[in-house]
Amino acid sequence: MWGLLILVVTASCATALLIAWGVGRGRAHRITHSDDDKVGVKIGAAFGVYGIILGFAVVVAQQAYTDAQYSLRQEAGAAVSAVHVAQALPDGAGQPTLDGLAAYLKADLADWSALSDTALVSTSASALDQVYVAVQDLSVNPAFSSAQQALFTALIQVDSGRTNRILVSRDGTPAFTWILLVGGGALVIAMAALLHFESNRLRILLLVGMTALISVALFTIWALSNPFAGPIPIDSEPLAHVLQRI
Repeated sequence: MWGLLILVVTASCATALLIAWGVGRGRAHRITHSDDDKVGVKIGAAFGVYGIILGFAVVVAQQAYTDAQYSLRQEAGAAVSAVHVAQALPDGAGQPTLDGLAAYLKADLADWSALSDTALVSTSASALDQVYVAVQDLSVNPAFSSAQQALFTALIQVDSGRTNRILVSRDGTPAFTWILLVGGGALVIAMAALLHFESNRLRILLLVGMTALISVALFTIWALSNPFAGPIPIDSEPLAHVLQRI
């Protein structure tokens, strides 16, 4: 992750400096302090508005990432409950349910980063359907009615958590939002390149700092918008732990 982040920030800063160099060459002979004052006010207003939009996008991405984590914990907790109930059934009556849960978890963990893949989702869905069938078969013995009800309740929660994870993995950040974020960042940086400083080092420091800050924020939004396949994926350990208990 860190290598990719450094690469993104370095490439962005290099591009910003190249733009600043081109702008500086074309504007050097027309610079006045009055122009700088006007540009400075405009840049301040633009950066303030863009900062609010960028901060809001980070919060939304973080919330989606947190929701995915919560859904995973909900699914794992419900699966553990189902395992406990199935293991408590006498004479191995809960073994088909345990076998079905194991098959479902293996299918779900087979390729953790590909939750948006239709084939993988269909495989895990079929495995979960078999668990429902195994629980339904418990109805042949009236003594298992309470256990069957508890298993159905747990399976509904498992299915709900799984569905939420899939939806989060497929949603991501809309394309028009990326256009707004990337385009707005490029515009703010381009406006900052119009500023003139008596010290060229100070000008470069401003551009590099601003570009690095925006690049890190955009990278964070992208990483959080891909909670299972991004550079900071949510660990599948909760479900793997349930599988080990079976």
